[in-house]
Amino acid sequence: MKILAERTRTADEMDKMLKDMFGSPAPPKEEILRHKWLESEKAGRDIGVVAAAHDWRIKYYAHWKEFQFSPESMIVPSVRPASRRQLEVLTAYVVLPLALALFGLALLQWTTGFDYTDYISPPLTAGIPGYGVWPSQ
Repeated sequence: MKILAERTRTADEMDKMLKDMFGSPAPPKEEILRHKWLESEKAGRDIGVVAAAHDWRIKYYAHWKEFQFSPESMIVPSVRPASRRQLEVLTAYVVLPLALALFGLALLQWTTGFDYTDYISPPLTAGIPGYGVWPSQ
């Protein structure tokens, strides 16, 4: 039971420990926990959070700090998710042209007063002699 309380205490106070160990730009605890997991897998045993934090500091902290505060990292790339791109394509090539066509049809009906939705075209054979004509009785 004492081991479980110690692990819980370590997880709860990990932010404070990282702040004390690294100073102001402390790395996110997910980085340390990922490093702990990878190094524990290599070692074949649990190396612990403190050992993982020290190892991460030696191997990666300088590069992480340099990248975190470089001018290039401050620029946020404009990446759109695939669903957003699909929605934009659907809107640009399907919905907008369809809406414009329906608006044009409504405008034409309003100006002429003719309802084009009730119009039924004559059969294609109406102009050909002998077709579409019933014999007289």
